[in-house]
Amino acid sequence: MMRNAVARWWSRQGDHYRALESCRQKDPQVLLGAGMFLSILDQTQKQTSCHAIAKAKLGDWQSALALASRLKPDRHTPQMYGVLAPAVPEEVLSMLPQTDHLTPVKAYCESHLGRRSNHHTASLPHLHRLYAALKCGNLSSAKKILAEAYARQGLEPVSRGITEEGIDLHELYVPQTAAQTRHGPLISVVMTAYNEERWIQAAVRSLLRQTWQNLEIIIIDDGSTDRTRSIIQNIAQRDDRVRCVTLPKNIGLWAAKNVGIALADGEFVTMHDADDWSHPRKLADQVAPLLRNTNLQATSSHYMRIDEETGHPFTRDARNFLRWNPSSFLVRRSALQRIGNFYRHLLGADCEFIARLELFYGPRAHKRLKPALYSIGLNRSTSLSNLFRQSEGNQGALKRCQDWENWRNLHLGERQQPGTIGFGATPTFRTI
Repeated sequence: MMRNAVARWWSRQGDHYRALESCRQKDPQVLLGAGMFLSILDQTQKQTSCHAIAKAKLGDWQSALALASRLKPDRHTPQMYGVLAPAVPEEVLSMLPQTDHLTPVKAYCESHLGRRSNHHTASLPHLHRLYAALKCGNLSSAKKILAEAYARQGLEPVSRGITEEGIDLHELYVPQTAAQTRHGPLISVVMTAYNEERWIQAAVRSLLRQTWQNLEIIIIDDGSTDRTRSIIQNIAQRDDRVRCVTLPKNIGLWAAKNVGIALADGEFVTMHDADDWSHPRKLADQVAPLLRNTNLQATSSHYMRIDEETGHPFTRDARNFLRWNPSSFLVRRSALQRIGNFYRHLLGADCEFIARLELFYGPRAHKRLKPALYSIGLNRSTSLSNLFRQSEGNQGALKRCQDWENWRNLHLGERQQPGTIGFGATPTFRTI
């Protein structure tokens, strides 16, 4: 018991590898924090909410619901209902315990099912109220709530962006009220694009409007067959901070990112998706801690996703629409020489990449900014992760979980035998 208590303490500190070693990869709470859902299901001695969450993450909603209905509340009950609600809101609403901790989950279910409007309920998080307002078509309330959300987070609010079609990335605009920085270190922003003609202009425009002006935007056109290339080239002709690199054929997301990183000249390097919009303060706020603390190697921030079809906020955890954004990772270029490249064939390779930096430099070398709406991105049925999730028999969810467990174990092996992974390394994964 003492071993597990120590392991859980390390887990809460964000040191997942020390936590996993302390509990010998046996404690479900530690495994949950490390995202090792398959290993949780191997622990069969006592079924907990951690097991229900793991089943849900694998897409086994009915087994997860059946288990949830038999469990007594514990500290992970809100998360359990949070991950179940987006998939089975009707069932979750019928079984939710009456507790304040679950109010956001209940509000999500009611809004999703059209049961009532929650956008006037001041006690709810702003983004839950925004979701409710958009679901019932109250655009004036939605605009006010979104502005309030930015003000509450200490960011300049958008002056437009809410339309009849929901939140429109092309219409999002923040009046330039913060001072611009032109003489700081160069930041290289790597963006990959494959057939992104519909969204890439909004993404690049949001970067060009950053208050941190000393940046280069390296766009890797990964063999697009639509107008993506011409759109990028037109933007590059108007602003010499934009560089267009055209690949003769599609090589895949992570390989294309590696190409962009190799071309980066900045002291700092970050990624940006071609279908994301970023607040003008994003880069300035992320680089500031790195300039103050030379021991810090990287920062990251948060974002909200919206459904491509409806323009409404989207989440896979009904407790919150604001989630950590791995694509926001901004890192010293010098650190990349040690941690190496993205692994090309992983689902969730960006999370492994970030965890690898924390493995080599320690978890405190990476600072996650206080949650704020720095970016808005799309949830699309054609995204790499969603295509796998939609595969037959939950094979996509299983593949992602297998990949995650594999790289976690690879990292644990590096701690025990340094030199296993590093620059240019090709990982050897065990089959689960």
